Parts: sequence; C-alpha cells; structure tokens
Amino acid sequence: MRLKTNWKKKNHGLTHNLSLIMYKNIENEEGVVYEYDLQRKKENLNNRQHELIKGGKEFTNTWETTLRVSQITIKFYRWLRAFATRATSWATAIKKLKLIYEQY
Repeated sequence: MRLKTNWKKKNHGLTHNLSLIMYKNIENEEGVVYEYDLQRKKENLNNRQHELIKGGKEFTNTWETTLRVSQITIKFYRWLRAFATRATSWATAIKKLKLIYEQY
C-alpha cells in the first residue's frame, strides 16, 4: 500500500520555513524590525504574565519562548512576493520594506 503525500502541505511548510529564515536574516543582518509588531507581542506577553500570576500560576521562561516567533506579518509576505516578482536590487527592496514598516 502506497501512502499518499500531501505535497501542497509540504510545500507550504517549506515556503514558510524559508520565509522565516529570510525574515530573521533581515532582522539580524539588515536591522529592519517591525517595531509595531514587537510592541504588540510584548504587550501580549505582559498580559499573559499578569493572567498567570492572577491565577496563582508561575510565570516561567517557557512562556516567554512561546511568543510565536514563527509568526510572520502579512506585510512581510506581501513585500516578499513583490520583491520576488520584480527585478529590483536587494538594497532597493530593503529600503521599501523599511518604508512599509514605518507606515504603522
């Protein structure tokens, strides 16, 4: 019996992982960070911490690591699609991403 592989799901996972690597690479090497998203994630973490303490539970570093680092904003995906389909230089594309992030 042959197992059917769902290639669509595998390709989606691969695409997501490659996008995540690129996202982190741009943050680390180019210094382009979406400050609004970071602030929102910090607020969510603080709210989660207060809820846990209120409920009598201990807040550990495990909660901090579950910040969903794997979540990439739709802005980044749209920029990536535009960058991948147009003949632009890396420097121009990074400038465009900075402008997109600064709008909010």
